[in-house]
Amino acid sequence: MSVLAERQGLTQDHIVGLIDRPAGLYTDQELAALELAEALFRESAGAAGADPDLMSRLREHFTDGALVELCWAISQFIGLGKMIAFLGLERESS
Repeated sequence: MSVLAERQGLTQDHIVGLIDRPAGLYTDQELAALELAEALFRESAGAAGADPDLMSRLREHFTDGALVELCWAISQFIGLGKMIAFLGLERESS
């Protein structure tokens, strides 16, 4: 894990908990952001944006500007991951 991630409070528990998201590990805002990331990865962006429950949860925690930034960051990571998979690139062993 990176030093920056650790400085921002990210722990191994957060990484391990991404799948089942145990109660108390993430804030409601973090859970909404994770739900958005999952929706953008699994569905079309239009379908994710048309989900009124998701949009309601996001609007509770993020301004329009913050949502633009969040969508931008999520799409960058999804796109990079897809490019790496397409090109067959692997992380070097350390």
